Amino acid sequence: MNCLYLTFQGMGEDAKLRTQYESRKAVAGNLWDEQWNLMFTNNLTDHMSFETSYQELISHISKSMGIRLTKDHYDRNSNRYINNLGNNTSISLHHNNIEMHEYEHKSKYKIESLSKSELRSISNFQHIIHHSHIPKRSSNTLNISTWNIRHFGKKRRKKLAIYLIAEIIKKFDLIVISELRKDLRDLEHVRKILGPSWKYLHSDYGSGVGGNDERTCLLYDENAVIFNGLAAEVDSPRKKNVDGEYVSQIDWYRKPYVASFKAKSFKFSILVAQIAWQNQSSSRMKALTILSDWIDKRHKDRSSANEDIFLIGNYNIPNTDSDLFKAITSKGIKIPTAHLCNVFGSNLSNGKRYDQILHYPSNIESFTDIAGVLDFDRGGECLRECFPSNSMTKIEFTYQLSDHLPIWLQVNLSIK
Repeated sequence: MNCLYLTFQGMGEDAKLRTQYESRKAVAGNLWDEQWNLMFTNNLTDHMSFETSYQELISHISKSMGIRLTKDHYDRNSNRYINNLGNNTSISLHHNNIEMHEYEHKSKYKIESLSKSELRSISNFQHIIHHSHIPKRSSNTLNISTWNIRHFGKKRRKKLAIYLIAEIIKKFDLIVISELRKDLRDLEHVRKILGPSWKYLHSDYGSGVGGNDERTCLLYDENAVIFNGLAAEVDSPRKKNVDGEYVSQIDWYRKPYVASFKAKSFKFSILVAQIAWQNQSSSRMKALTILSDWIDKRHKDRSSANEDIFLIGNYNIPNTDSDLFKAITSKGIKIPTAHLCNVFGSNLSNGKRYDQILHYPSNIESFTDIAGVLDFDRGGECLRECFPSNSMTKIEFTYQLSDHLPIWLQVNLSIK
């Protein structure tokens, strides 16, 4: 309401329209009544505040009607943002001229000024990541990703890097972020850029040897998926020792973290784990076996029946022929063929697979087998095209974006 009207002006004063009257007066000609001038104010609502309020209203209406909004995207050909409502309806919001030096996003927070070169870098980056052919977000599918963002929060990143990170994240409905540190300011900056429908869960940071002050984080868009109540660290199974005490069977390198979600009628849990590469193969085998048993037990538990489970993380499994891979997949958990074939890696050179997304489907129809990697580096193209005037080395670049690439899979929500 306040975007449209300048409301309280004092006792006896009428509200005023927040728009200019000159063009209306010119069209009306002699029919214009000069007293109408008093109905308008030059105290105008800026374009971004109006658009943000509009987005929040549409989001509220869509939730009350049970309609899912897909993520806004920028149409490079028409120079505008498009909002998709369902499958058939679209609302166009024309982008202001680039000389305004503002980056349009759907956020209730203060709009930041960006230089023309930063806007150009963002546009270049959108073109680069378009080559990864990430499936478009829709109401019938769920795009899930995991991304190890190097030392995220250890040292503040450049503003441009934060916007590029947001460009990647908005390709997905839910993303697991690894290597999140104690300081959450960069994460919160990303969330504000993404807009008010984006929320996150995170674990406590690990301390001591192996903890590295790192957290696990799950960032998700409530227009697509909602938190379903469970968020906890996974305790290890306990066994009675010779003294009669029940002690843990494993000392986790970093405790696995589990959270439950719901997308339409599709219920699922995500278990995030990291297996230390320093450990001997026998230690990793024990950890992976315990994880596999935990998933199998939860899947068979009546309280979590008909609920899919995703196992996401860095397991330091050398290849899919190893006994370690056989251990983690021994109880029915699946890996998409695109991941299984090892046609790509998750490091910048695409040579090594550090990260994995495994899926234990309660209904095989939810497993689409559609998966891949988002290569934002493209052989150094990102550094050249997005940071052209910066004498940044490749190593320095990895501390702005990352030394890992996001991997992803798509889930089918259209299940009878």
